[in-house]
Amino acid sequence: MAEETQTEETTEETTETQEQAGATQADPDAWYKALPEDQRKAIDAYHDAKTAAQQKALVSEREANKKERAERRDLEKQLEKTAAKAEGAEQEAAQKMLDQLKAANDRADFYADAANAGVVDSRTAWVAIKEYELYDRKGDPDIEALKDKCPYLFKTEAKPVTKTNAGTGTRQEAAVKGDFNTNLRNALKS
Repeated sequence: MAEETQTEETTEETTETQEQAGATQADPDAWYKALPEDQRKAIDAYHDAKTAAQQKALVSEREANKKERAERRDLEKQLEKTAAKAEGAEQEAAQKMLDQLKAANDRADFYADAANAGVVDSRTAWVAIKEYELYDRKGDPDIEALKDKCPYLFKTEAKPVTKTNAGTGTRQEAAVKGDFNTNLRNALKS
């Protein structure tokens, strides 16, 4: 009698598990709704915590970039003032340093913006910006124009690789089967 009750409970649990598995394959929302309330709350809490952490990291990265850019611009202004006060060879040297600093700042800003835009190779993109003179009205590199001119420099979604021998179910490379003449000779020998 106890064995029959245990068998019925096991059968019911197996049926519920199979129904949940079937719901997983058919519709993830149905699978989620079939979960007990405590499991759904745990999944929601995990998802919310992960999303919040990602948002916090993104915001802190943006703030750090803004701060760094502001510091570089302040240094640039200080160097401009120093170059204006200098005379002769010192002024030329200060102006040369100022030009190098501006170029480095522009390149660093572009690299940061390019990474956010999905550029695969930042150095090549920087050369393309210079070569094609792709700048907006402010004089900043125009990433949208770069996308139009050089789309191969940006990430694209990877195309799924098809599985060969799908009908065999082995997911292995095809066996070498020889040519028709070899197969005919082998058949005639036997």
